[in-house]
Amino acid sequence: MVIWQRNVGAPVPLSHLECGNIDPVGITSTPSVDLASRALLIDAFTTPDAGNTKKHLIFSLNVDTGATNAGWPVDVNTAAHYNSMTFDSSVQEDRGALALVGGRVYVAYSGYAGDCGNYHGWVVGVDINNPSNVMAWATTA
Repeated sequence: MVIWQRNVGAPVPLSHLECGNIDPVGITSTPSVDLASRALLIDAFTTPDAGNTKKHLIFSLNVDTGATNAGWPVDVNTAAHYNSMTFDSSVQEDRGALALVGGRVYVAYSGYAGDCGNYHGWVVGVDINNPSNVMAWATTA
């Protein structure tokens, strides 16, 4: 029985990526659930324009209704910075499970199958009670 379902945006077609092995790319990682706040936390790779613009968006959805919780989603392109590096969704893939530790959801990103583009390993952490509080770390090699 389906309790609710939710469309969080159009997935990115593989034809709009330099490489990869999933078509289309949308939600590819295991979500995390925080029962205390009734939140389902997901990362969605979306496009508002059929693939030209690409964004990783981290959502917090109400587990009872599917509604987006206040202050979400977090646009990783604009929120994640490490030293002089800025996150670029077009070359970053999220496949690892989201982790919830100490009131913060952590999302790990890597390159696509085929190692294309100027990607870095990233870990982005978002405070689930204050989604404007984002921390990020990236590999520099």
